[in-house]
Formats: sequence, structure tokens, C-alpha cells
Amino acid sequence: MEEKFGQQHKEAMLGDIKAGGYPDHGSGRYTMELGYKGWHEFMVAQRVHYNYLESISQILTLILVTGLNHP
Repeated sequence: MEEKFGQQHKEAMLGDIKAGGYPDHGSGRYTMELGYKGWHEFMVAQRVHYNYLESISQILTLILVTGLNHP
């Protein structure tokens, strides 16, 4: 990624290659270089990750409540 976008990023961030936070989430400049198959795989991975984040708090809460009620 740095080979293709390093110079552009340095110019936009005034020389600081670490500035700028996360790249994109599947619909931006970096994933355009992946092609359709790579983009699709990336989007599936993103969705799996978000599904996990959306449900983990509920699961952990239910495990905690069950453990407290049935030690």
C-alpha cells in the first residue's frame, strides 16, 4: 500500500506517514486497487467482523447473568 499511495499520503498529511488514522472500510481509494474479487473478500471480512462486534456484548452479558443466577 505504501508503494502505491505513500507519496500521495505524505503530501496530503504534510510529510507525516503515520497521520490519517485507518485507511478505508471497503469503498475507498485503497480497495479500488484490489479488483472485484479482492474487494468482495474484504467486504465479507468486514461484515463478519461487524457481526461479531454487534453480538459479543449481548452474549457476554447473558453469560454473566446466567453465571450469577446459576453458579
